[in-house]
Amino acid sequence: MRFPALKEHRRLLSLMGSQVIQARQIKTGPLAGCARLRIRFSEAIESAFGLTREVLAIYLPYDDFQSRSYEAALRELRSMSQAVTPDLILIWAPDERLSTKLAEWGTLQAISIPFQLDSADSFGLIELLQGHIHLRNLFETTAPVSGSTFFGRRTVLQGLREDVLSQRAAGIFGLRKAGKTSILFQLAEELHHDSVVPVHVDLEAMPSPPVDPTDDLLALLRFRITEALKARGLRVKELAELSDFPSNMQFKIAMQKLLRQLSASDTRILLMLDEIEFLTPSGQAGAGATELPRVAQVLATLRSLTQESGNMSLLLAGLTSSIVEQGMLHGRPNPFFRWARTIYVGPLEREDADDLALSLGRRMGIFIAEGAREALYEATGGHAYLYRNLASAVVKSLPVHATNRTMARRDVLGALGPWKTEVHGYIVEVIRHVESYYPAESVLLESVRSMPEVFEEFAAEEVEATRHLVELGLLEPADGGYRPAALLELR
Repeated sequence: MRFPALKEHRRLLSLMGSQVIQARQIKTGPLAGCARLRIRFSEAIESAFGLTREVLAIYLPYDDFQSRSYEAALRELRSMSQAVTPDLILIWAPDERLSTKLAEWGTLQAISIPFQLDSADSFGLIELLQGHIHLRNLFETTAPVSGSTFFGRRTVLQGLREDVLSQRAAGIFGLRKAGKTSILFQLAEELHHDSVVPVHVDLEAMPSPPVDPTDDLLALLRFRITEALKARGLRVKELAELSDFPSNMQFKIAMQKLLRQLSASDTRILLMLDEIEFLTPSGQAGAGATELPRVAQVLATLRSLTQESGNMSLLLAGLTSSIVEQGMLHGRPNPFFRWARTIYVGPLEREDADDLALSLGRRMGIFIAEGAREALYEATGGHAYLYRNLASAVVKSLPVHATNRTMARRDVLGALGPWKTEVHGYIVEVIRHVESYYPAESVLLESVRSMPEVFEEFAAEEVEATRHLVELGLLEPADGGYRPAALLELR
């Protein structure tokens, strides 16, 4: 037999009340000659480790397991994501260094478990799963999330989807790490099958005044759009013929021609400008009254392309909504003024936060009790980054090898002290950014902290600024007035 372990694995699975649903040899592609199993674990094992679908196992005959074979196995997993657990794969190969290699090559997207069991130990499977699933910390992430790790915001996503397909511009605004970029990534993933080509452009690296960022902005737009179209095998001729640093008019004419060509195949470009504040005067550190009218000209071009083409949509994302609320931009009429629908990304609703906690906890073999979920929400106010960050800190305090892992309220409360110290710098940075981009709002924040007796009077006078702070999740209504949100209490 080419895979001597396979028969023994079937026997051990049967002893544990589990079974092989399907076993077949892979006949084509980079895994040709390898075996693929779909395993259904027992109800007890599924319950203990949060499994709800079959698990994929790949058997390879190689004494020297190579990274290219590992990548091929992950592609096989992704191709079956609806049928099997999408972030877990069992791999067997007669390579003595299999465990070491999988540990080194492992990704955040999937747990790769070396399927090596002691035939004399029928409970070795449990220990094997514990040693890998219980070690993961799905709450611990600083990068944008999408797919199976994205939770909530369904109303926002549905609205944005309708905006894109109806060619309406929209702006998504919120605090740093509130989840704006995650929403863009999730939207791009969900629109993938609608002939939409998402183009994400991060503007944070744009030069700061007195340097005019226009040339770099046009170069970046050209590069990102070309890159996204190439990845789909679509036409890029018009942009490819431009210089690396085209003029605004050259870029506009090339895009007009390209969009006409793409319309024949019903292909739509979705341009997502992230960190938009770096193109606004308030986002220019040390700029003072510096005005950069060429930036406004490029934005006017993007609006023109969106309005005239029929197959280009535009989304903005960032901290400040001034890009759609101020009439002038860099000394010129603001082309985005009152043009884009405004959406604020505030804290998660309690129901969505609970769903996040229970779903990610289940996939780590952790049950998160009601009291723990309540404590997580109370401490963070539902702010997405803070909620995940605190949950991550609590997970690190839980035992790895316990059979039944539970996060209780006492576990959350026990982690609060050190965690508050850890996130203090982040809170300071959030407030600093609000002060930079929202001057009136920053005065209100200072008054609610140092002069609460006159804050309500200020809030009544600054209605728009107060609304911004509520939408951003820094203030919350209380007893006919307002009180600081949980995030401010962490300062």
